[in-house]
Amino acid sequence: MYGPGAEPDFYTSFSDHDSVIEIGVFIRPYLAEMLSRVSPYFQICVYTASEQLYADAILDQLDPHHQVFKKRIYRSQCLKASIPCPSNHPLQNLMPNEAAQQHLESSQSDTSSARNLDDAGTLPEAQQEHKVVYLKDLRILQGVDLSRVVIVDNQLLSFALQPDNGIPISSYFFDPADAELRYVADYLLEKYELQTTLNGVADVREVNKQ
Repeated sequence: MYGPGAEPDFYTSFSDHDSVIEIGVFIRPYLAEMLSRVSPYFQICVYTASEQLYADAILDQLDPHHQVFKKRIYRSQCLKASIPCPSNHPLQNLMPNEAAQQHLESSQSDTSSARNLDDAGTLPEAQQEHKVVYLKDLRILQGVDLSRVVIVDNQLLSFALQPDNGIPISSYFFDPADAELRYVADYLLEKYELQTTLNGVADVREVNKQ
């Protein structure tokens, strides 16, 4: 793992109102290799839950001439959802949401827990902890056959609307030995391109089910 004094691979910045925000970016190992291997066979798009200013500041460094990533899709084109999530639920570890926690604390500050309980002895839904999630609906790709689309994401809920199109990947924790992107390239080329070449397999969703 990188230590606390590790130096980012590059710095970039973006302007937000009257402020200039600088960010350090760690590039996941094997990113360049993966892009080089799969780009001859796939159109690569970025579908991110980040705001456009933030995302473009990074993507413009990785792909300044817009030749690698054929399309960029941002948070504004995600579907925002708020789902009840008890504090001990595993989802709490998947999608941190400090704002929801603050809202919960403020909603309980003036009322005793006994009065907040409903007849069943549980907190009403409005006062349960919630997670805000951003769902990436692939139907936004108008005119594109979804049988030919896969989405790679470290958040399973991101592709909840089209789960059979999804390829889960672990989160990146700045480990120089991380090889997930190499595995993704292997999977894409071996599972999809090989089968399509040999057997004319057209639906990636069926391949993902195997």
